[in-house]
Amino acid sequence: RVAGAVLLAPVAGRAFEPSLEQLSARGERPVLSLAAKSDGCNARHNAHPALRRMAEAARAAGREGFAGVVFGERSTHMDAEGEDTDWLAFMACGRLWPDAGIVSALRSLAAAWASDLAEGRSSGPAWPGGTMLQGWLTDGTVQLLR
Repeated sequence: RVAGAVLLAPVAGRAFEPSLEQLSARGERPVLSLAAKSDGCNARHNAHPALRRMAEAARAAGREGFAGVVFGERSTHMDAEGEDTDWLAFMACGRLWPDAGIVSALRSLAAAWASDLAEGRSSGPAWPGGTMLQGWLTDGTVQLLR
C-alpha cells in the first residue's frame, strides 16, 4: 500500500539499492530524491548511481523514470532542516547555512510530491514538464537527476 517515497538527501548504505529496487518495483512506485550539491555530508552522492539504475529500470518498463533533483552551488546537506539546523551540522557540512530560497523550493517540491503520490498522481506542476519544477530548472535552482 506504499505509493512511493520522497528521499531527503539520501546516503546509500549496504542495503540501499535492493531496498530501492523493491520499493520502486520498476517504477510502479516513484522514488524521488531531493539532494544538495555533492559533498562529504551526502557521501559525494553515493546514492545517485542506484537512483539512476532505478530510473533506467523504470524507463525500460515503459514508465517515466524520474528520480528527482539536485540543487545548485548554494545548496547544503542541511537544507531539509532549514532554519532548524544547528552549529554542529554547520561545522561538519561545509560551513554554509541553508539558503532560504533553496529551503523553500525543497519543501515545496517535497510537499507537492508527497501529496501527489498520496493521490496516485505522477504529473503536475512539481514534475518534469510542470510549471513549478520548470521555473527552478530554468533559473538554475535545480537540475534533474536522471
